[in-house]
Amino acid sequence: MGWSSWNYFRQSIDEDKILAIAQAMKQSGLSKVGYEYINLDDCWHSSKRS
Repeated sequence: MGWSSWNYFRQSIDEDKILAIAQAMKQSGLSKVGYEYINLDDCWHSSKRS
């Protein structure tokens, strides 16, 4: 199982947010019950992307 950044942050994602999510997953015990992945989606397909 995993968690996807797109559902919450959309294209507003950075390293600090991802590290905070990883720490929260570990501290809350989610990693012990099967959550293994953090899927990063930074709006790579957006037509507004430079």
